[in-house]
Amino acid sequence: MDENRHFNPSPDYMAQLEWLVRRDRNHPSVIIWTLWNEEPLKSTPQGVEMTRRMVAVLKRLDDARPVTVAMNGAFNDPVNTSTEVDVTGFNYYQDQYDVYHRLVPTKPIISTEDTSAYQTRGAFESDPKAHIATSYDREAAGWGAPHGPSWKMIADRPFVAGGFVWTGFDYHGEPTPYEWPTISS
Repeated sequence: MDENRHFNPSPDYMAQLEWLVRRDRNHPSVIIWTLWNEEPLKSTPQGVEMTRRMVAVLKRLDDARPVTVAMNGAFNDPVNTSTEVDVTGFNYYQDQYDVYHRLVPTKPIISTEDTSAYQTRGAFESDPKAHIATSYDREAAGWGAPHGPSWKMIADRPFVAGGFVWTGFDYHGEPTPYEWPTISS
């Protein structure tokens, strides 16, 4: 999944989107484009129009691959950006797969971000006082799940194309469930 990071249809950002597509469209490992990740305008008329414009630019440069957006909610809102893309991207909210599929049975789904498990590399036991989470994949954020249950939610549904695990090895940026400089998220 090749992800554009700027949800903005202004000329400068559209030029960046075009550069991204031109740079990567011949890479066989790119199977889907995503226009943005967890944007607050996802369920507004402005967000729908911005997405429509960006999809048009992307499809002009590569109409062979599907386009998605990585939504964190608003899947079932009457106005939302999933109407403008080929595949609806779910960041977590796996309990909404079936609800969305009942409402839009012909639209494929992909898990654009899932799991959000806690692990500290090389740790065999959790020690909350030391901000260490076992690397045995037992703990996860409230919005996520360990890898096994998260994958089962995808594998049990033929209308969900697959999943991208949120990964940040030794990542200080989001130290959930502890505070910086913890590296267990």
